[in-house]
Amino acid sequence: MHSAGAPTRRLRPARLDDLDELVRVNLAAFRAGNAPALSQEAAGQLSVDAARAQWRQFLEHQPVGATVTVAELAGRLCGFAGAGPNRDDDLDPSIGELYSLYVDPNLWTQGHGTALHDAALEELRRGGFASAALWVLEGNERSRRFYRARGWEPDGAQRPFMGANSLRLRHTLSAEPSRGQWRRGKRPDVPTDVRILQPVREHLDAIIGLLAAESWSHADDSQRRWRALTAPGSTALVALTGEEVVGVAQILSDGEIQAFLALLVVSRARRRQGIGRMLSTRPSSAPVGADSISSPVPTRSTRRSATEGSPRTEPQGPSNEPFFRSTAEATG
Repeated sequence: MHSAGAPTRRLRPARLDDLDELVRVNLAAFRAGNAPALSQEAAGQLSVDAARAQWRQFLEHQPVGATVTVAELAGRLCGFAGAGPNRDDDLDPSIGELYSLYVDPNLWTQGHGTALHDAALEELRRGGFASAALWVLEGNERSRRFYRARGWEPDGAQRPFMGANSLRLRHTLSAEPSRGQWRRGKRPDVPTDVRILQPVREHLDAIIGLLAAESWSHADDSQRRWRALTAPGSTALVALTGEEVVGVAQILSDGEIQAFLALLVVSRARRRQGIGRMLSTRPSSAPVGADSISSPVPTRSTRRSATEGSPRTEPQGPSNEPFFRSTAEATG
């Protein structure tokens, strides 16, 4: 419990003006937590310039479905957690990923890591993911204990990371019935009052409102995500009850045959009614308005490779790997 007069932790989405603080916390926490598990040569690759460049790229061109939640204490950033669609070719797109979890080393063991962990998993639940994965250095015992205590378990996958070995952990996000895990094994009936179609410009305000209310706190952040929804290679779908927008989904495609579901948000009042399933399985015959702002849905849906330039692309080069989307170090 907080003592009387103790500063209160505040969680919020990351902003561009957080750049310097994100770099500071990222480097300090990585060096304190992960660097001891790396060789001296690998640890020496850490670069302020590389961290700043990667963070600026992310904040200015935030990939659809990816979120960064920051924790503030007395007005100063003390940690962050990043999450979004997974980037592993062997995982189903319905599985999210905890990209990173870093806390200022001076503030470890004060509950900030737990608060950020829980907030990041809630973002994944809101995005429609039923489970999550993360990567952690095998030699980072502190982080592995943290995740083990919160229900994460190794799934057997391993990969090299800056000359060391990293392990993949998995976690079920919710015990509530969702995405094929309905009570008694039954899915709900498809609601008869819901229409699925590609949005027209008159739906813009309603979609931004839904994103702000159900997934992102700030309208300007939702505006930026709306621009991403309507970018080339993107197809947006909306679920309508009458004229009310109750759900939105995005499919990313290379314009030929490869595509994946990158975003799925359903109004809280209409969840567990089959609307997410309707949005995520809608065929290419979804009606298109005369003033449609999306391209047609591709006729075949398969997972995109992480090397094809989609929002799932890994940071390139060893100097970039520690920053943001790397191993999910946890610091309590």
